[in-house]
Amino acid sequence: MLVEAMTEEQSLLGAKTGSEDVERAIGLYRDRVFRLALAIVGDRDLAEDVAQETLVRAYRARKTLKDSASAEAWLRKICVRQGLNALRRRRLFGLGEEVAGDENATSDVEVRQVLASLAPEHAVILALVQFEGLSYREASEALGIPEGTVASRLNAARSAFKAAWEGAE
Repeated sequence: MLVEAMTEEQSLLGAKTGSEDVERAIGLYRDRVFRLALAIVGDRDLAEDVAQETLVRAYRARKTLKDSASAEAWLRKICVRQGLNALRRRRLFGLGEEVAGDENATSDVEVRQVLASLAPEHAVILALVQFEGLSYREASEALGIPEGTVASRLNAARSAFKAAWEGAE
């Protein structure tokens, strides 16, 4: 999770310092942002794009971060928003709809394919809670929805995933 090594990262990202310090902070976040983006979108290439856009937007908006203690949640919100946008664009333009027929695909690839077939809201909630291990409160903050809504969406997402998984077998 993003909690590890936050002190240095928060002070660098939140501080009004030179570009070298900001670049170092972004470098420290890069892998974790990519991991969250990959959990959300389920495709490595698209996750790279989402992670890059997240970090670019965070860099551009760094002056809006008022409290460096909230840097983790702030960056997560940006990544979730970018991931949702990417999923919606992919559906809008019909990209990523085909499911590979490779019978030798690993279960990780199969899970990502099933996630890609879900509604963006379901994929995101599963990525945050199931794969990233966020609490309902943290997911609530990242998505800007009440905790009760997180619980109900997670239940619906789990049901949708199970149905899609069983249909893919």
